[in-house]
Amino acid sequence: NNQDTHLIVAPYIPKVQQDDEVTPYDYLKLLEKERAAYEDARVLYVAITRAERCLHLLGAAKTNTKDIKAPKNTFLAMLWPIIHTQFTDELAIKPAMEQAPTQCGTTLENFVPQLIRLNKPSIPVALSQTKSKVTTNANSGKNDEDKSTFDADVGILVHFYLQLIADEGVDNWSAKRIQSLTIAMQRWLKQKHYDAKQAEKGAIRVNTLLQTALASEAGLWVLGAREAAASEFAIEHTSQQAVIQKIIDRTFIADGTRWIIDYKSVALTSDTTDAALKAIAGRQYKEQLDGYEKLFKEEGLPIQKAIFFVSLGKLIKI
Repeated sequence: NNQDTHLIVAPYIPKVQQDDEVTPYDYLKLLEKERAAYEDARVLYVAITRAERCLHLLGAAKTNTKDIKAPKNTFLAMLWPIIHTQFTDELAIKPAMEQAPTQCGTTLENFVPQLIRLNKPSIPVALSQTKSKVTTNANSGKNDEDKSTFDADVGILVHFYLQLIADEGVDNWSAKRIQSLTIAMQRWLKQKHYDAKQAEKGAIRVNTLLQTALASEAGLWVLGAREAAASEFAIEHTSQQAVIQKIIDRTFIADGTRWIIDYKSVALTSDTTDAALKAIAGRQYKEQLDGYEKLFKEEGLPIQKAIFFVSLGKLIKI
């Protein structure tokens, strides 16, 4: 008989702790609690700040005989000092026995759904008349003038920067600032799956177009601050079976006239005359601008349509 013994586990014998006594375990638990709280706050911050268009925050508070509180250790509890005023007794979650289910603030206790039995399957009239939504020229720059996808993407990037210039003000944009964005332009084009050589070529072309626009009198006038000005302006109108959305590159009111301007980044030689540009604009783009004009008829202002040829820095009226 082997009399040797081996310790497998040491028994934990809790001791009576005084109320004011703090042990190392208490300290470590406090640190872990703080760490978890910081991590929760970080997660909440990231989730909120990554919203692109809108953010909906849904929370369920608790009620007692005295007040409304957020549940402990929740995201709602973190935001409670700021948003607690938006919670009332009616909005708080109450026990099921105290509050009947509601929909849009109306009790459902005596709700009777209005059902209609159809003789045969069919599409309701309301649905059959629903108009679908069609977006046209959503990606500015992809027009009939484009000879390739590469030209189209260069046009899109030019439109994007022209919108930034108009929104921020031409005085805030210099040739040096545009040049400093070359790497960003290349990165954007690479994300469109172009190789480094094509991205470099495209960035140079975008730079040249923007520099030409800002160096021209017409470009400064088009992009300058104006009454009721908007860039990449989305406007909708309805036809018999569809809601059509069109995006206008630049529009504003100047001297009581509504201007509707479309950018064209098509490459043109410097010796192209204004008469030739007017012929191109009338032949290729008049129908497009006539469609835009109809969207502003109810405004009651005189309308002037024009094409801004970015590569030449010229504004041609139609």
